[in-house]
Amino acid sequence: MKILYTNYHKGDGGGHTTYLSTLIRQLGGLHNLTLAVPASSRLYRDSSLAGMSRKVAVEYSSRIWRTPALVARLKALMEAERFHIVHVNGPLDHRCVMLARMRMRGPRPRIVYTKHDNHEISGLGARLRAGLGTDQVIAVCDDTARRLRASPYARCPISTIKNGVDTEYYRPRPPSDSPVWPIPIRGRLVIGSNAGTADYKNWLHMVEAVALLPRHLREQALVAVAGQPPSAAQLARIQELDMMGQVYYAGLLTDVRPFVAEFDLGFVLSSRIETISFACREMMAMGKPVMVSRYAGLPENIDDGVNGWLVKPSSPQDIAQCLTRILAQRPRLDAMSQEARAKSVAEFGVQGFVAQTQQLYADLLAAQNVHHATITSPQGAK
Repeated sequence: MKILYTNYHKGDGGGHTTYLSTLIRQLGGLHNLTLAVPASSRLYRDSSLAGMSRKVAVEYSSRIWRTPALVARLKALMEAERFHIVHVNGPLDHRCVMLARMRMRGPRPRIVYTKHDNHEISGLGARLRAGLGTDQVIAVCDDTARRLRASPYARCPISTIKNGVDTEYYRPRPPSDSPVWPIPIRGRLVIGSNAGTADYKNWLHMVEAVALLPRHLREQALVAVAGQPPSAAQLARIQELDMMGQVYYAGLLTDVRPFVAEFDLGFVLSSRIETISFACREMMAMGKPVMVSRYAGLPENIDDGVNGWLVKPSSPQDIAQCLTRILAQRPRLDAMSQEARAKSVAEFGVQGFVAQTQQLYADLLAAQNVHHATITSPQGAK
């Protein structure tokens, strides 16, 4: 198959980048893959995507006056390469691909759209993309599938393919004998997250929750996060809570495994945008039970009290109550760690994720070929 992957995100790109880089690494040896993304994106710069046949720098924009040039460029690329599948991953690239396909001469590719975030699906743009530019939709969790079926995309075939992670790459590993952290961690409950530091991740709610604990419990906990540098407002809030000595910021990491290895438990506390979270699945694959908010697809990752914990969204008080129970039963964490690893191996593996996506492509093309053969057969042909 010849497949074009598109994504409009510049910079890191978060889960969109992880999703596409995973597919490219796994499918690169099997299919002809092209990537059309901004030159400033991590995807474009990622030299490890050796399985890619070609990458093209495309600066997607919401500015209407830039659309004709973008569409013309994509049309030329799609006509020249004759892709079988174009897999789009957001509204900006989806719109441009839709318009480019409408203007194409000759064979037209099938368009697959993956819904990665929890933004509302409404308005004229969504109706046009669903009606004119989508042949198949992928939902990354059950919650997203339900939302899609109540949206303009209900007219399209919708498949749920949950994000997968490489459980051999993300596997349990012992913590370092002497981690290079400026804060002492031995003997403390290390509560960590590799999900990023954006406001919607609500990582400060964990800091606020620890600050709510009685002093003898509070002193046992350390909150560790990785991602973009905390904002001035976030740092001011940590200082206001008198928690500067109990929060460690690891920075932007190219390899999160040594960082995650130091955790006793992980957390993802989003209450906006998030769907199912690659970070949660990576931490669980490394044998870390994870605390998640009851939001979107996050609860689909864990079994409460077995391999993680569910807490109310945006509730430091509920998180603090959960931490109190965890601190009172720290010996249980070993068993919960084993359960987290077992669930990840059983359900989160990259092989199933990639195989289901590849089968979706094949089924879509097979259906197209059957339809084409039906409408082009001579009348009365057997």
